[in-house]
Amino acid sequence: MAFLRDYSFDVFVSYAHGPGGQRRHSDQQLNLLSGWTRRFVDDLTAQIDHNLGRYGNEDSGVKAFFDSDLDGSGSLTGNLKQKVEESALFLAVMSPFYLNSSWCTDEIRWFSSSSPEDSPELRRFSRIFVARIEPTDYKTWPEGLKDELGKPMWGHFFHPKADRTQHIVPFGWPSPTMEVREYWSEIVRLANEMTTKLLRLKKLESISTGKAGPRAVEPSVGRQVFLGYMHDTLAPVRSELRRGLTELGLQVLPPENDEAWDEASLRERLDLYLNEAHVMALCANEYCGTWPRDQNGGFVSLQMEKAKERMIPCQLWLSWDQAREPQTVQYKSFLREIIEKSKSSDLGIQIIHPGAREFAHYVKETVNQEKVVPSGIEQLAVVCSNLHPDDGVYQRFYNTVRTAIGETDRGSVLVSGDASGQIRLKELEKDINRADTIVVICFDQEWGWASNVMREIRQLIRSDSSKGVRLLLIGPQATHGVNFDGSAFRFTTLNGYDMDEEHLRELLKQAIVGTKDGDQAARTYGAH
Repeated sequence: MAFLRDYSFDVFVSYAHGPGGQRRHSDQQLNLLSGWTRRFVDDLTAQIDHNLGRYGNEDSGVKAFFDSDLDGSGSLTGNLKQKVEESALFLAVMSPFYLNSSWCTDEIRWFSSSSPEDSPELRRFSRIFVARIEPTDYKTWPEGLKDELGKPMWGHFFHPKADRTQHIVPFGWPSPTMEVREYWSEIVRLANEMTTKLLRLKKLESISTGKAGPRAVEPSVGRQVFLGYMHDTLAPVRSELRRGLTELGLQVLPPENDEAWDEASLRERLDLYLNEAHVMALCANEYCGTWPRDQNGGFVSLQMEKAKERMIPCQLWLSWDQAREPQTVQYKSFLREIIEKSKSSDLGIQIIHPGAREFAHYVKETVNQEKVVPSGIEQLAVVCSNLHPDDGVYQRFYNTVRTAIGETDRGSVLVSGDASGQIRLKELEKDINRADTIVVICFDQEWGWASNVMREIRQLIRSDSSKGVRLLLIGPQATHGVNFDGSAFRFTTLNGYDMDEEHLRELLKQAIVGTKDGDQAARTYGAH
């Protein structure tokens, strides 16, 4: 039985077997690509079950269709087409073999053209996911994997970035495991996105079809909340919070059977899950633990600090009986400072809540409010940079970028950091969501700055306005390591080192407007 009531399958897995056909009569895998894909699908669905709290329950887990499950009776084409049309989500496992398979092309065509859509949640393009396991030329992708502007979905990379002349194999080849960090991190990211969509479709099933107009789902449904580590004395509160957030349709990270228990495990889970979260929910009382030793607020301030570094809102519920003395003098000072900050109406900090249920509702509403922005995509570019006063080289590079954007008939919203390098992107949320182009210019290889900016932009972008171009432009001079991959934030990296103004201008214009020779220009001029 599928997770979703209205579908026979939660996920249809569309993939090509690779060289050598399908299977021997003994059911042994004939090629390594099929074996890797089977393990990938098993790991992905297990992680989705993990996210949904259904792990280990075979009868209630996510149901994925894999072609080995196909009924051998009847018409193969008709049988397969029926399975595609009865699936909620479509996962394309992209490789050169996929592009050469007429079966795969038919599958994406069947999914893209089946049944009318009476809700934004049911839009076919929003229910398609791509796992890129080997390098391919996106210009040859099937039309069903491109939006109405002809731009392909970015997908998730399960292979290393390298020169196309090199032979590339998927992460963990030929048999991936959890120990392969790149593989498992991308599994978690893809599983989180698919879990979000499944939860939103589940919510849609519960909404009456008798209402006038298209059925709508609140923005918060399916969104990820990082439920912070709390002292043992708050264990019942944490459990109630998890239940409350889940019942409200939010996806709680880390999953219940993957929670932290000490400093090392907490840091691991912050690294693995926090980037995927829209908000951190944290409850604190008079106990802060004995670690980390360099934090006045113990594990409480550690988590708040990590959320701030990633520009992720942290909602704190201070459940402290002030008749009780805090664990340490330093922690007492830390709590007093938080209380004072909460008294400022300008900051909008609310730390007192009647109980876990009320706090869960408060967290949900903060997630809902974050994404309420007008719709509509325009030919507009938002340009962020860490431009510093210099001898003119940086300014000329910056001006060339502005000129190139103007030559594509786009206006520009130009944003630079303050004296500390911080950019207040929240104030530009409307511009970011109505722009079809976002350019982050990173000077002097300040990768930490670039990561923070791209991460915050990703948090501000609505899922239905993600079709635009996102570029990380690095240059003009290399002082140390010159490579940075922005794909984790859905940005394409352009290398502008030691490039004259004409070539830089052409490279940027081609990346924005997607001219026919754009890929060749990118390879010639050093785009990643």
